[in-house]
Amino acid sequence: MQLLLLTLFWFSSAEKAAESLKDQPLKFLEHPPQYAVALPGDSVYLSCKTNQPSADESIRWLHNGTLLSSAGGRRLSIKLDQTRFERQLGEYRCVAGSADDGRFLASLPAQLSVARLGEFPPQLGAFASVIEAFEGNDVVMDCLPPDSNPPAFVQFYKDGLMVGADSSYEVLNGETLLIKNVGKIHEGMYGCSATNHISGQKKVSERRWRLRVTRPKHHEKSRLTYRPKERYQVSQKFNMRT
Repeated sequence: MQLLLLTLFWFSSAEKAAESLKDQPLKFLEHPPQYAVALPGDSVYLSCKTNQPSADESIRWLHNGTLLSSAGGRRLSIKLDQTRFERQLGEYRCVAGSADDGRFLASLPAQLSVARLGEFPPQLGAFASVIEAFEGNDVVMDCLPPDSNPPAFVQFYKDGLMVGADSSYEVLNGETLLIKNVGKIHEGMYGCSATNHISGQKKVSERRWRLRVTRPKHHEKSRLTYRPKERYQVSQKFNMRT
């Protein structure tokens, strides 16, 4: 008898909870990712979720404002075509609601794009710039990365070897190498490259910097041998340090 009463109580509580959810305003608890970057041939998965399970069952998906007839449910799988992927790119949204009460809600958009890495901007003037600095000063080298989706990862090299983690080296804003307290050990030829971590593409810049370090003939205060740029460009959701 006690088991029957507990079962009835559980069902009654579940029904009340379901009715309470129906009375709540429809809202999304999970939106599809704002940006999705992939390669041709890859599979992309998007998902969303509302605060009402009954609405989740009727979720449909829009692509560039057009209803996808073959896509329904919380999760959407997109297999990018190897050659005709352009028609699959763009904005995706999920739409939840019920035609019975006329309540519909669209999620935030997800932008689907293809990974790419362009070429470095052409270099004007000398192939290698000569930077002369006194011992103890700080030196800055700028590597303007090529157009890339997502933003490229910039690496610097000294005499053909990648600049590793060192207390005297620091990369600022993902494209500027700061060499602190330079000494004779830092002399050499510097260069940079850009890598797209999704496509695996890597491009090497033609730009080079030859660093020469000399000892001042008289005492000088340390100074930064670089003039900050007049204009900086930063992608959304990325931090900038100057």
